[in-house]
Amino acid sequence: MGKLIYEDLTYSIRGSLFRVHNKLGPAFREETYKQAVKRDLLKVGHGVEAEKEIPIPYKNYPAIDTYRLDVLVDEKVLLELKRFAEIHERFVAQTLSALHAGNYRVGMLVNFGGASLQVRRLVNPFLNPGRSKVHQFDKTRPQPFNHAELSKIIHKDLCYSLYGCLYEVYNHLGPGFREITYQRALFKELTEAGIRYETEKEIPVVFDDAVIDTHKVEMVVDGKTILHVKGYSELEERWKACLKSELRASGLELGIIANFGTFPFEVEQVLA
Repeated sequence: MGKLIYEDLTYSIRGSLFRVHNKLGPAFREETYKQAVKRDLLKVGHGVEAEKEIPIPYKNYPAIDTYRLDVLVDEKVLLELKRFAEIHERFVAQTLSALHAGNYRVGMLVNFGGASLQVRRLVNPFLNPGRSKVHQFDKTRPQPFNHAELSKIIHKDLCYSLYGCLYEVYNHLGPGFREITYQRALFKELTEAGIRYETEKEIPVVFDDAVIDTHKVEMVVDGKTILHVKGYSELEERWKACLKSELRASGLELGIIANFGTFPFEVEQVLA
C-alpha cells in the first residue's frame, strides 16, 4: 500500500487540529478555531496563509471571480473549517470545488462543532490520474421531460435550453461560491447558447391602478422567464413567494429558482 499524498504533513496538521479541539471544545465561532489553528500550526513550524484569495477559473476563462480559502498550509494542503453538528455532503462538495479552483491536491474538511472533532481528508479528483476528470459531486444532469410533462410546461423549448445552461454551470463549479460567481458563469453559457437575457430589469409596481414604485428583477431570460440565482444551503419557501409577486407585477407566467448552494443542485419552477 503506497503512502498517502502529503502523509507526513497531514498527520502533523491533524495533531494541531486535535490540540485545538481538546483545548477549546465545540462552543465557539469558526473564526475562533481559525485563529487557534493558525497559531498552533505556526508554533510547530508550518507555513500558514489564512483567507487567501484565489481566482476561480471557468472553462477557457482564467478567472470569473475569486474565492477566499480558510487556511492553506505549506502552500499544499487546504483546510476548510466548519462549526456544525455534523459534516454535510454539501461541505464536502464545497471543499472539492475549492481544491479544483486553486489547483491543490489535498484538502481537509474539519468540523469543530461536534462533541468530537471530525476530519475528512479529500483529494482533488481533477489532479488524480487514476480518476476520470469529473467532480466527485457531479451526479446531477438535466432530465429529459416526458410527454406528460411536456404538455404542461410553459416555454418548454426555452426551459430545456436554460436548464442545460444551469446544469453546465453547476457541474463545472460545484457548490460553495458566491452568487455572483454563478451569475457570471451563467451569462457566458447563455451567450454561447444564443439566449437573450436582461439583468436588473425594472418593472412597475401597481396598486389600485396606480404605479406606486418600480422594482428591479434579477434576470429576465428571453423576455419570458424570471430567473433567480441563489447560493444557499437549502431552497426557501419565501423565495417562491417573492418570485410570484414579481411574476404578477411583470405579467410573465414563469419563474425559475436555481440554487447553486446545495448538493445536489436544486432547480424549481414557479408559476404566476
